[in-house]
Amino acid sequence: ELPVTMVPVLRRASRIAARPYRQTPLDFVDDLKPSWALNVQTFMKMPVGPSERPIQRIGDTWLPWLTWTERTCLCLATMVYSAIHLSGWNFHFPTRTEQILWRVSSLILLGATSVFWLLKCPAIIWRHHGGQELFVRFFTRKSNPPASQQKCLHETPFEPRELPLVWEFWGIFPVAFIYALARFYIVVESILSLRSLPLTAYLTVDGSSFIPNI
Repeated sequence: ELPVTMVPVLRRASRIAARPYRQTPLDFVDDLKPSWALNVQTFMKMPVGPSERPIQRIGDTWLPWLTWTERTCLCLATMVYSAIHLSGWNFHFPTRTEQILWRVSSLILLGATSVFWLLKCPAIIWRHHGGQELFVRFFTRKSNPPASQQKCLHETPFEPRELPLVWEFWGIFPVAFIYALARFYIVVESILSLRSLPLTAYLTVDGSSFIPNI
């Protein structure tokens, strides 16, 4: 339990804390966005709880803002993970149809992941360092507010970027659906293929042959 209550925090924040809140009275510190529940689900018109305000529980669907290095690593990791399934291109399968379906599903995984990042990159640039700032800089007129308002504007809380963008959501949604179907088949086929293994799967491995004699 913290030694400081919310009351002195709100008093010291003054005008910035007097603004209407959506989640808790401390929205000017952190409005708990972006998150799956508060951004994506509301965009999809899905019911989001809790309905009372201020909310009594902080959800665990928060979406962290990743740096470019972190996003690059995530992109490479997902691409490698999707490409791994191509290593089973010539694996033994019970039927020729299952082998073809595995190959198609593996290509879909890699292709869907690539399309996802192609759609995601413009959204990332727009949301972070690119489109919105450039649009405001070149296509809107700036006005210098009076000195009495400078402090208030400086203390204006950070407004989270729009998430998700309309074209971002409807572009990624079908890609994610196709990816899920391919992933489902990969998992199911990994189990079904155990019904007819090649004879080499039943051979006993002589482990001592892999240990060099000294």
